Amino acid sequence: MPVNRAFIPSMRLEDELLLCCARIQLDSGRAERIRALVQDGVNWAYLLWKAFPHAMLPLLYWHLNATCPGAVPGSIFKQLQGHFHSNIKRNLFLTGELLSLLNMFEEHGIRALSYKGPLLAASVYGNLGLRQFADLDLLVSPREVPKAKELLLSRGYQPRFPLSHTQEAAYLQTKSEEIFVREGGGVFVKLHWGVAAEYFSLPLDVERLWKRLQPLALGGRTLCTLSPEDLLLILCVDGATYLWGRLGRICDVAELIRAHERMDWQQVLEQSRRLGVERMLFLGLRLAAELLGANLPAEVLQRVQVDPKVEALTTKVRERFLRETVSPPEILESSLFHLRTRESWREKVRYLLSRTLTPSPGDWTFVQLPVSLSFLYPLIRPIRLLQQCELAPLKRLLGLPSDAVTFVPTQMELVESVLSLAEVTPADIVYDLGCGDGRVVIQAAKRYGARGVGIDIDPERIAEANANACKEGVDHLVTFVRQDAMAVDLSSATVVTLFMTPSWNISILPKLQEELRPGARIVSLYTDMGNWIPLQTELMMDADGACHVMYLWRIEKALDQLAAERLARGDGIAVGV
Repeated sequence: MPVNRAFIPSMRLEDELLLCCARIQLDSGRAERIRALVQDGVNWAYLLWKAFPHAMLPLLYWHLNATCPGAVPGSIFKQLQGHFHSNIKRNLFLTGELLSLLNMFEEHGIRALSYKGPLLAASVYGNLGLRQFADLDLLVSPREVPKAKELLLSRGYQPRFPLSHTQEAAYLQTKSEEIFVREGGGVFVKLHWGVAAEYFSLPLDVERLWKRLQPLALGGRTLCTLSPEDLLLILCVDGATYLWGRLGRICDVAELIRAHERMDWQQVLEQSRRLGVERMLFLGLRLAAELLGANLPAEVLQRVQVDPKVEALTTKVRERFLRETVSPPEILESSLFHLRTRESWREKVRYLLSRTLTPSPGDWTFVQLPVSLSFLYPLIRPIRLLQQCELAPLKRLLGLPSDAVTFVPTQMELVESVLSLAEVTPADIVYDLGCGDGRVVIQAAKRYGARGVGIDIDPERIAEANANACKEGVDHLVTFVRQDAMAVDLSSATVVTLFMTPSWNISILPKLQEELRPGARIVSLYTDMGNWIPLQTELMMDADGACHVMYLWRIEKALDQLAAERLARGDGIAVGV
């Protein structure tokens, strides 16, 4: 059946198209609705922009290819097809790596269990290519964590956050997972020794989980995976942790329900009540039913629908989905949402204490204290959280930066793609805001003969960028300035590149609109500009098969001219130009 627009009457046709494609199987009604929506005139740049962070690109291509491939513009279809095939290639690679890791653990007497990732794609979607995933989850007994970590290190993996002996001991006591990255990047492994989302308690007994495991054939092997009842609870708690901000998470729940028609709902309900996550379960079930048409038993659906707090949370998720932005939630928004999913004051207080006082690797990096002073980290954490909140006046009062951005070198193939999307020529002046080591403007000068200006607030990065420009022989074409990007004059720029955070992009948007001249292009890697819809969205696959998204905007008119036109029509000043 098509999407029920009664639940979201004002959604864009592109959003409805995503919802129609967010299932594996299409009935005749959904297939016909997809054809009709495509014929109505899809904003393809917006659609790709929205589909990528919602992990919907594989299913979007799958259904468009099956229903109306000829109605999709050739360039868009080629991008979707390229991503689909790259996603299959990467998923097969990750599946092979998972099987190797499980073999390694088994050979050393470690009982390890995988869930989500390849196993969820195989058991629920029935096709490794239809689900988008980026990491591997491995669950081991708490007593086997040290040995499991040693084996991962021997295979070339390193902790994402290197910890001292004292920090590691604290981490093991307060957390239930640790992330490892293989040398060279490309593969992330989450080693779990408990089933719990961050800041949420989900005291599922690992030993009891093992007693309810079910067999699954994958890659010529028979593996064990979680029972559907246990997996459903984990998916719903996981979704609530991330505010159900990704449509793919709701699709996981809907497809799990479809694939297990004989699920023991009595066990699911009793266990959710005992563990204190009934509201999180009901929220996930309601979203799957209302947005994607998941078929719930009548008695379960009735219980899900009568809870007014679940209804309010569902409304919040729908509102986030309809936003013309896909930026992650701020800390205050996510904290308030999390509190509303907790069912007792005891759990609410426990959540607040855990979130505000339990140190994390980010806190240890934020301020490096000697071991003798490590007891101060619970006091430092609230300050760091405040730094991440959108409380600008209070931040200024405390002398905190408004938005800290960590320098991460960008792959050169991505740099080249960004410059290509901007159509840089020798006549351009390229401004890179947050230039780091200067590689964007240096490549623009070296490859296209363009002039460039790099802006960064870090003196070490500016020094490094100047050295790199001399080394490449383009120091006569580029200039690097140590300055806050919010204060620099952009009026001479014809191209502006951004590799920043979502909130930073939104904060600089008025400045870009005011200072850039008509014809200037803006390209951002990964992050959007709030509700300013890009002129073009490009997907790029790197050598490891990972997908990257880039957005292009163009200043069409001067801000004062646009404002005058809007005011003449009586509809105010536009956000985008």
